[in-house]
Amino acid sequence: MAEKQSMTYVTHTPCARTSHITAAASELTPPTTAALPSSKCFFCGYSRHPRSRCPAQNATCKGCGKKGHFAKVCQSKPNSTKLEYSAAMNPQLSTLVTAASAPSSLSKATINVSINGHTLKALVDTGSTESYMCSDIAKSLKVSTMPSEKSISMASSNLSSVTQGHCFVNLNYQGQKYNNVKLSLLPGLCSDIILGHDFLDQHKGVEISFKGEKPTFSVCSVAAARIEAPELFKNLTPDCKPTATKSRRFSKPDEEFIDAEIHQLLKDDIIEPSNSPWRARVLVTTNERHKKCLVVDYSQTINRFTLLDAYPLPNMNKMVEDISQHTGPS
Repeated sequence: MAEKQSMTYVTHTPCARTSHITAAASELTPPTTAALPSSKCFFCGYSRHPRSRCPAQNATCKGCGKKGHFAKVCQSKPNSTKLEYSAAMNPQLSTLVTAASAPSSLSKATINVSINGHTLKALVDTGSTESYMCSDIAKSLKVSTMPSEKSISMASSNLSSVTQGHCFVNLNYQGQKYNNVKLSLLPGLCSDIILGHDFLDQHKGVEISFKGEKPTFSVCSVAAARIEAPELFKNLTPDCKPTATKSRRFSKPDEEFIDAEIHQLLKDDIIEPSNSPWRARVLVTTNERHKKCLVVDYSQTINRFTLLDAYPLPNMNKMVEDISQHTGPS
């Protein structure tokens, strides 16, 4: 009986030691949740998805310079010298940077717009063909998005990104409403919204004020035509000079007739107001039916300095000779 009790004692002792060791090991072992698969993508940092649909598939990391992942999930040690050199030599080479790194120089081209009652920063980008919205902003505003994927090339051919869908929003800027504006979704934009050519094409032009002293730098896709203006009067004498004649007095009915005719000519865009050193007086004439006509007397102005055109007069002998060749009655 004593032997059985001793065996029982010996058996229980290792069990107690095992329990103690297991408890101690559990304190040193990390939580089991750390060993579970991550719910986020290792390449872009967003929710898990197939690699073929990852927005960072063709992206280049700003930290290590390698292709296939974003800088926020980069595990490599960033090359600070390379980043500082790139920022100094190529400022804003691509708009696909984080909002915190956007330079203050873009403030001249940044405006405040309103979407769904929220004020957002919009960058007027004349170098962008389309308009974009930051993906995180779209999620925070709970904007209804539609799936789409489109590769976007940046200013450098080595930089590209893929859109994460698109949305249609009603945008308000200084009281001007723009309905159903299409905005493609991109992560890591330097502004909440980027307004490109598809939005700017609604306007005749875009004006951005700077502090320079030189005249306005104007860009026009239509080449300026270098065409000399035709001369109004070709054959003028060398002593031609502007002449202004005095107006004559008219009766009350004639004055009313002149005012009515000039008003009608202006309304029909036949004549237009002019500031000129030349001045010819008007006259009121009547025909055989006593109908009044308004005429301009150029006899004392431009006609004095205009050479007459030379018209060849027909030769009588030639005319008689031509008529004699006809057989029928004339």
